[in-house]
Amino acid sequence: AYQDYQTATITNTESSVGVFQFTLRDGGAAANDADASGTELNAITFNVTNSANIRSAALFFGNALVNNAPVIGSGTIAFSGLSGANVTADDNSTKNLTLRLSFNATVTDNQQMQFTIASATASASGSGFATANAGGAQSSITADRNRIEVTATKLSFTQQPSSVNVSVNMSPAVTVAAQDVNNNTDLDFTDNIRISSTGTLTGAPVIVAASNGVSTFNTLNHSVIGTGLTLTAERDNSGAWDWDITSNTFEITSEPTNSYRTTSGGTWSAATWEQLISGVWTSTPADRKSTRL
Repeated sequence: AYQDYQTATITNTESSVGVFQFTLRDGGAAANDADASGTELNAITFNVTNSANIRSAALFFGNALVNNAPVIGSGTIAFSGLSGANVTADDNSTKNLTLRLSFNATVTDNQQMQFTIASATASASGSGFATANAGGAQSSITADRNRIEVTATKLSFTQQPSSVNVSVNMSPAVTVAAQDVNNNTDLDFTDNIRISSTGTLTGAPVIVAASNGVSTFNTLNHSVIGTGLTLTAERDNSGAWDWDITSNTFEITSEPTNSYRTTSGGTWSAATWEQLISGVWTSTPADRKSTRL
């Protein structure tokens, strides 16, 4: 899982995951060029899809670290200053190198990464590459190779409840997401999530199946006023409701619609005003306030 590989600087194979093994070849496909020199790789750049998931990268020859100080840009990973036996294919031979990665805490579920050699340069003292991209090898994207997988372990309120008028639906709608330890949403999560309340919630408990990892509750309304109320969200784990979480507090009020209130001190015109619209206190210009307080 990506969260097992989040080191800032890769120093070994245990702290990283291999994503692309490629072959450094001297002598071309037949490995039989006319010179007696090997090919020493000096620099290599990869084009990368979905690179925002990547924290760090390194090149390895087997378990031997070659370089762990690349420049990671938007869609690229570039290594330079390479030299030595670990990046040299001897005359008419090959050497396998591996690109290894660690990942950011914030990732996007199901994004698949592909790595393409965009450019490579060899030492002028030995054999060179026939093309600027050294053949442009690509990593496989068969099935789920190099795909980010987020597995939910908890629920989170991604839109908290708001204070509204009695018998009015909360707006914006309350949303609950299935997330992992790093607060990334599991887009494959489709279980039911239910909401209950410490207040008088119409139709409680309200159950909504998750879509792309999120349940949206558009119809939460309370039939009795109350203060300091909270919602509880739970996952349906084959009938055993778990992953309980509690929301922020909210109020259910009884003010008539289009009522006004001040949220700061000051003169009549200088104070900050809000108007109760569809059960939600909404900022409004001073010149629209009612004279009835």
